[in-house]
Amino acid sequence: MIDIQLMKKIAVAILFISIAFPSFANNSPPYKPYEGYPDGIMGVDVNSPLRCRVADPDNDTLNVYFYWANGTLIDIAYNVTSNSTATIYPELEEDTYYEWYAVAYDGEFSTNSSIWCFGTIAELLHLICGYCYYINQSNLAVGINISIINNCTQETIETITHEHGFFSKNLGSFEGPGWANNTPLKVMAYGKDEYEGWKGYTYARIHYYYTWANITLYPPVVYVDDDFNESMPGWKLDHFNSIQEGIDVCMEGGIVYVYNGTYNESISINKTISIIGEDKETTIIDGNYEGDVIKITADGVIIEGFKIMHGASQHAGIKICANDTTIYNCNI
Repeated sequence: MIDIQLMKKIAVAILFISIAFPSFANNSPPYKPYEGYPDGIMGVDVNSPLRCRVADPDNDTLNVYFYWANGTLIDIAYNVTSNSTATIYPELEEDTYYEWYAVAYDGEFSTNSSIWCFGTIAELLHLICGYCYYINQSNLAVGINISIINNCTQETIETITHEHGFFSKNLGSFEGPGWANNTPLKVMAYGKDEYEGWKGYTYARIHYYYTWANITLYPPVVYVDDDFNESMPGWKLDHFNSIQEGIDVCMEGGIVYVYNGTYNESISINKTISIIGEDKETTIIDGNYEGDVIKITADGVIIEGFKIMHGASQHAGIKICANDTTIYNCNI
């Protein structure tokens, strides 16, 4: 005989179990995550997110787990609807290669993506910049060539000055140790137009973030006349009424031409240049009895065509403290 009461109890129990523990018999696993970003890209910004598309055949809401390729959990995107994008924001290091993947989980089944990879960009660590002037800050050197020379490798990169005589170049994009922090550099500038032939340079070392390298350009030829004044074109650039001022701005290896006249000054020559007077009888350097009339402390100096007079007692008309000095056609 069938026990009706027992059958009723069994039916109630089955109903309770089905309500309390719903069946996954018809549930399907999520689809494989796809369209991972970034993938196969170098130079990714360190603030970039990781993201991928996910979908589920049952339109289940998914939790998406992001992992590095070694299995380390990065982060979780919760409650992502089917056919949408899961996104996280990891902490990324600059100039680093990464491999990663995602796992879509519907509460019962999980599905892994492929391995994706990317590399981050190097931060702008080595920006070299500065201002360029012809002689002084009132004369901006705009649109001129700048050469940045690596003293270790001799590699050279080029840039130009822009408005206000300013230039900048990012050295952080260069690979290898040659452009690393503390690398010594020589930075050179070359004039243009009416300043053709003018040059200037400075030395610097690469520093993190910014390296400053201001450059003053100097003329290869300077003209001096005791009658020059502010009405003269090129006044205080390459035209002066003082020999010493002309020497001070003339580039190394340049020439100072001195016209006839009397120049009441004592001069000091601390760079390799040539100083040429117009006539040894009428181009006069008068020391006013104050020390040496001319003192030379640089090698390879040439002096020609001057009358040199009135040095102080026990001082010299020309005192030479250097090698390879040439004195020619002078009246001392």
